Amino acid sequence: MLFLAGCGKDAAKDAGPLKPKVVPVMSAMAETKSLSRQLKTFGTVEAYKTVSIKSMITGQLLQVHVKPGQLVEKGQLLFSIDNRSFVAILKQCEAALARNKTLADDAIRQAELKEKLFKSSIASEDEVKRVRAAAEALKSAILADEATIEKTKLDIEYCEIKSPINGRIGEVLQNEGSVIKANDAAIAIVAQVQPVYVTFSLPQNELPTVRAEMAAGDVGVEVRLPREHTQLDKGNLDFIDNVVDSDTGTVKLKASFPNAKERLWPGQFLELSLTLEQEENVVVVPAQAVQTGQSGTYVFVVGSGKKIEMRPVKSVVIGEDAIIREGVSSGEQVVTDGHLRLTPGCQVEIKNTLLPSPAPAPKDQAVPKQ
Repeated sequence: MLFLAGCGKDAAKDAGPLKPKVVPVMSAMAETKSLSRQLKTFGTVEAYKTVSIKSMITGQLLQVHVKPGQLVEKGQLLFSIDNRSFVAILKQCEAALARNKTLADDAIRQAELKEKLFKSSIASEDEVKRVRAAAEALKSAILADEATIEKTKLDIEYCEIKSPINGRIGEVLQNEGSVIKANDAAIAIVAQVQPVYVTFSLPQNELPTVRAEMAAGDVGVEVRLPREHTQLDKGNLDFIDNVVDSDTGTVKLKASFPNAKERLWPGQFLELSLTLEQEENVVVVPAQAVQTGQSGTYVFVVGSGKKIEMRPVKSVVIGEDAIIREGVSSGEQVVTDGHLRLTPGCQVEIKNTLLPSPAPAPKDQAVPKQ
């Protein structure tokens, strides 16, 4: 046994020192550029204005002048209600007004005559007062007739229901021939979709930053479909709610978008990005390069001879990038993947480019005989 142990030691001496192990890693270069801080969240599209179209009078719906989903303009005729009963009432009121005006003229003449007779002691004071009262009553009747005529004319105008805003009309909920009651169920809903709002929420700890940016100028907001990279529209932050939701610790915000191509639709669920402060000429590395340890944040820098140096850094992570305030200079190479096997001074092999896998042999290729 002693003889075999001695042989083993001699064999280890003959093999020489062990070669250091090379660790494969992925890397990236630190670079100087301008970077904007962004907050990402989700929100829901809301119409800029929504109006329920209701009838102000009771009557039969004669005609629908629009199709469901059609774009309408402010003042455009949407529905017509039968106005014949109101036209008849108007004629009746105009006739009553003419009659009362004639009677009022005669009552005034009679009052003037009675006053002359009273001065001549021919008529009594009671007769004078009675004639004057009749004249005043007819004047009041004239005012009532004129008010009724104005009301009837307004009812005739209400027989033509027009759009109060520019927008897109939804489903028409009443058919031609239906009897519609005054201020009852909606006939249709018009929603303004150019522009639109997108409503979303942010954590309350972001509120001071957002308010400061909004006070300094416009806060840009971009929207896209969830898990998509194509930007649908770009707008500005318009509204911050005056209370924080105590249950969720979030505050509600609204951003407006022109929606010129109508890519945003009320009720749609979207991903948002708020662009906040702009950092100019800062050293930036991928966020995955920054690691956190017991002493703080650090990165692994690939030095000369592809040896690893561990550097403590002061950094701010913004999305997929990290701003390095101190510890790394532009042009230095940092490790982005493979950190677990790294120690200061170890040697690495950069594996950023993957080799293509060999193409499979054609299925119909003949197999050579042995």
